[in-house]
Amino acid sequence: MAKMLGVGPLEFAVWEFMDSGPDAGFHRAVRRWIDIKTAFYVVLARVAQSDPAVSRIIITNGMDETVLEWERGKGITWPGGISLNEQIDRDLGIDGPADDCSG
Repeated sequence: MAKMLGVGPLEFAVWEFMDSGPDAGFHRAVRRWIDIKTAFYVVLARVAQSDPAVSRIIITNGMDETVLEWERGKGITWPGGISLNEQIDRDLGIDGPADDCSG
């Protein structure tokens, strides 16, 4: 995947943004110079820790582009603000909510 993005395999970083507490308005690198799989697991671990001060977590590539974003109350979104479910629907070619196929 990293090759497709035009960056090396260890050029991803995870950043978190705080909106409350003593660090409100600041952001910091959680991990840098890691592969995309590790970056994704770092995001999942930070979300699971439920730090109330953290409002947003992103993964950036070596060109400083956001490739994944998590926002409190919205979950994981892809660049452009679409949700994970919307991205899956796009990938599958589904125009709206899936039909109930339970019979």
